[in-house]
Amino acid sequence: MTLGACSVLLSAAMRSLVVLGLLATASTALALQALRAVRRARRAEAEREASAGEARRWRAIVEAAEQAVATVTREGTVTSWSAAAERLYGWRSDEIAGRSLLEVVAPERRAELSARLARGGGRSGASSAGVGLHRDGSRVEVTVTLVPLPSVRGQGAGVAVLWRDARETNSLRATCRQLERDYDELVEHVDDGVFLADRDGRLIRVNQAGARLLGASPADLVGQPLAALLADDEAQRLASARAALGQGEPHVGEYRLRRRDGERRVAELRMILLCDGRVQCFVRELGGREAGHAELARAHAEERGLRVQLESLTRATSAITDAVARIPETDLDAVLLVVLLQAQTLTQARYAALGLGTDPTRPFERWVYAGMTAEQAERIGRAPRPVGLLGAVALQARAVRLRDITESHERVGFPPGHPPMHSFLGVPILYEGRSRGNLYLADKQGGEFTAEDQQALELLAARAGAALETARLYHETTQATTWLRGAIDGIPEAVVLVDAGGRMSFNAAARELAPAEDGDAPSRLPLYEPTGAPLADDALPLSRALRDGVTTIGMECVGQTRRGPRVPLLASASPLRDEHGRLVGAVCVLRDISSLKEIERLREQWTAGVAHELRQPVQVIHACARTIARAGASERDPLTAKSAARILAAAGRLERMIKDLLDAARIEARQLSLRSESIDVGAVLAEVVARIAESTDRSLRLDVAPALPRVRGDAGRIEQIAENLLTNALKYGDPGGAIVVEVRPHGHEVMVSTINQGQRLLAAEIDCLFKRFYRSSAVAAVEGLGLGLYIAHGLVEAHGGRIWVESGDTSTSFRFTLPLAEEEDDARRAREGGESGEGDDSRGSS
Repeated sequence: MTLGACSVLLSAAMRSLVVLGLLATASTALALQALRAVRRARRAEAEREASAGEARRWRAIVEAAEQAVATVTREGTVTSWSAAAERLYGWRSDEIAGRSLLEVVAPERRAELSARLARGGGRSGASSAGVGLHRDGSRVEVTVTLVPLPSVRGQGAGVAVLWRDARETNSLRATCRQLERDYDELVEHVDDGVFLADRDGRLIRVNQAGARLLGASPADLVGQPLAALLADDEAQRLASARAALGQGEPHVGEYRLRRRDGERRVAELRMILLCDGRVQCFVRELGGREAGHAELARAHAEERGLRVQLESLTRATSAITDAVARIPETDLDAVLLVVLLQAQTLTQARYAALGLGTDPTRPFERWVYAGMTAEQAERIGRAPRPVGLLGAVALQARAVRLRDITESHERVGFPPGHPPMHSFLGVPILYEGRSRGNLYLADKQGGEFTAEDQQALELLAARAGAALETARLYHETTQATTWLRGAIDGIPEAVVLVDAGGRMSFNAAARELAPAEDGDAPSRLPLYEPTGAPLADDALPLSRALRDGVTTIGMECVGQTRRGPRVPLLASASPLRDEHGRLVGAVCVLRDISSLKEIERLREQWTAGVAHELRQPVQVIHACARTIARAGASERDPLTAKSAARILAAAGRLERMIKDLLDAARIEARQLSLRSESIDVGAVLAEVVARIAESTDRSLRLDVAPALPRVRGDAGRIEQIAENLLTNALKYGDPGGAIVVEVRPHGHEVMVSTINQGQRLLAAEIDCLFKRFYRSSAVAAVEGLGLGLYIAHGLVEAHGGRIWVESGDTSTSFRFTLPLAEEEDDARRAREGGESGEGDDSRGSS
């Protein structure tokens, strides 16, 4: 290789090294620049986090502050709203955001606030009084502060609005002003002289008592030095005491005052240094100190006497209260005696009496006394009348206090044997302005009755009035309750009372029907249906009256006596209500109708006998009438045929009535016989409906469910039930309305319903429909004995079914059920068992 070629290669290598150096330098510079950018980004992020944390802290402070805070634009649009602002104005932050701030400002202040917002809030921190407007329209007195806010990131500058509720502050200021006025009023009316001096010791206020003490007017004294009040030799001592005053440490001393007329008076001066450097002095003249001490001693003595009297009165009141609290262990006379003895002890009287009554023509209703012996009272005889001094207290309801009875023109004298009496004190016992008794005291031991005795006795009488009224009312209530309980116990009918809580009370007759329990105090009364089955709780007359407020009248049931036999009863129950109509209990009266049942049994026996004897004449009438009808038909005599038809119709009605009477007697005697067989009830009812439809122009319709199961019963009796119900519907239903007979499966029974149009039946009528011989007064013109529904009821129950009535506004439905035939019932059970997944095992086990 030549030298030239080497030079070229060397130059190229040098240039490559230079380029590599430059590239290395550029990479280093870029790396440093990137590192500085990362550091700046981290500092910026840290600053943002710090700013965000600072913002959160300030937001928490604002939210926790009691002062309401909001931020708004200069146009007044709300951008933030604190919790205190929500409490002050009733607007939530999400509701007020974006709205105008003027919505919470009273109308008369809105222009002023708008102007301040437009200026950016004005001077920062300046507060002014304002009137806010609560969301509910009420006005709120506030103090408003507007603080300008700097613009942030190009956003326009806003304004912070701070409100403070001024109502409490204004109230406190008003209270302070009132306290100052009260203090000024008090200072002007106190008996001591009050002097107020400034820091330099010059008087700035003097009350009227202080001016009188110095013999000058308050205007003449204001501006004078405090030392001008004293004699010359006392001024230095007062100045030294004033200089030594400490906060809260008063100076008290005796000084000689100098009046305008030159007179010197000794007074007690009490000097206090106030917190603002002023001095206040209270000056009291000591010339009347001895009289004040004596007056104070008398006041203390009176206070001790009043305290003793109050303690005695308290003990007396407690004794009366205890006596009333022991009622009924104590009676009214015991309470009267306690009141009397306490009055005697309180006034230290020798004789005392208490009388109840205000009729001057009759002795006091009650008269208790103390201080006289039994021999003295026996010599006097009967109780006195409210006449003379006794009548002045009782009839005029006024207190009478006499030094000596003989000085009164109202006295009527003492009866023979009465001990002599002199001083007298009588006080009426009032309650709610009416006399409840009278206290009479005589001969105070150690002197005469004083005004203090009268006052103490009047206080005792005022407190005893309520006690006597309570005792009297309890006595009268006890007497009335005893009388009522005795009267109820004497009633031959059983009476049971139950309160709202279910607690029962029994009279003597009811206790014979109630089972004996602990302590021979019954708490329940079991009743049974006429068939002997126990009455369900919801069917008991007392339960219905207490739970539903339903009145039951004349329900037949059976009760069990303690001696064993059951007796037929007639139960009536009604709810008891207070004056506000609230249900507070119920009462049930049970009447033993054994004698009526026996009479009824004899009557039924007689009816059955008569009905049985009538059957033969009726049959003869039938036979003769048919013979006459046949003879009339052969002779073609229309009159004879018509007469024979009438005789047959009348005989038919008579025969049906005799049959009903016999059936009713058999039902009552439990002697009704049935022929039990499997019956297609749909076919039986179809025949009955077709037969009755031929005899009437009313629309009758039979609606039988498909695949109706067979029932177990007597086909003839089921026809009789259906005939009775349809006859009842024809008699009492709407003449223009259709009658529908529905037959439907009903669980393990078949339900038959007869539905006719008509007015709603009353609840009281529904309870009586199935009773013998019951006929509503509204249908008295319709022929009948009132036995059709009774016989239907007895026949349905004899089949083991149920019968009831459902009455609406426009229709009435009589419904009864019949049990399924055994094979139908077994098949139904098998189908139900298969549907429930029991399988062949359950059928095989049965």
